[in-house]
Amino acid sequence: MYTNLAGYFEAIFPVGETQLGLIREVLQLVNGRRVLDAACGSGGYSFALTREGCAVTGIDLDPGMIAYAKEQAYRRGLSATFRAEDMRCINERDGEFSLVLCMGNSLPHLLHDEDLKKALCEMQRVLSDEGVLLLQNINYDWVLKSRPSQLPVIEHPERGIAFSRSYDYRDDGLVDFTTCLTISDGEGQKEYGGKVPLRPITREELTATLADCGFKSVDVYGGFDKRPFSDDTFHIVVLAKKG
Repeated sequence: MYTNLAGYFEAIFPVGETQLGLIREVLQLVNGRRVLDAACGSGGYSFALTREGCAVTGIDLDPGMIAYAKEQAYRRGLSATFRAEDMRCINERDGEFSLVLCMGNSLPHLLHDEDLKKALCEMQRVLSDEGVLLLQNINYDWVLKSRPSQLPVIEHPERGIAFSRSYDYRDDGLVDFTTCLTISDGEGQKEYGGKVPLRPITREELTATLADCGFKSVDVYGGFDKRPFSDDTFHIVVLAKKG
C-alpha cells in the first residue's frame, strides 16, 4: 500500500527538528558520518542528513518508494544512494556505518520473531565498533494496554492532506493497520487506502532481541526529546550501542 503514498510521504511525515537534533547528537558521539537509513520510505531523513554532510544509503522493501527517492535525489542534486532491499539481508560489509536509523514504526512490519532478530542482527553487523542504532516505533506496550481503534489523524489543511489510521486487533496477536490518505484540491477529493498486518513489539521483546544480537548498551526513551519511557508514551525511541 505504501507505493501510492510515496509522493505524499514527506508531507504526511515531514522531517522533524527534534528528530534531527537527536540524530546530530548521536553523530557527534560516533567516529564517522556514514549513515544507513533502513526502511527509508521516500527518503526524507536521507535527504536531510546528506545536506548536513553525511554519506547516506537508504534501503526500503517497497520499490515504488525507492524509485521516488532516487528521482527526488536527482532533482534535488543530492548524492544519497537508494536501493530496494530487505533489512533482514543488508548488502553491505561488516562495520560499514557509524549510524543506522530505523524509524517510522518500520520494525512491526516484521511478523515473526526470527525476522525481527535477523533485521536487528544485520543492523548490528553493518555498524562500526563505535556505531549506534537509532530505532523508533509506536509504543506497543501502550497500544496493547489501551487498544485504541484509531490513531491521531494527521492533517495538513494548507496542502489539502488528511491521513487517517486505524487498528483492528486479531485473534492471532497481530494488528491490521488500515490507512486512508485523502487529497483535496480544486478538482475534488482523491482517496488512497490500504491495509497491512503489524506485529506489536513490546519494550521487553525489543531490548531482549537487541541484547541477543550483541548490542552492549540499550537506552530507551519515550520520544526523540529523550523524555522518560513509560507505558503511556506514544513512541518508543531506542539508542543501541554496538561497542
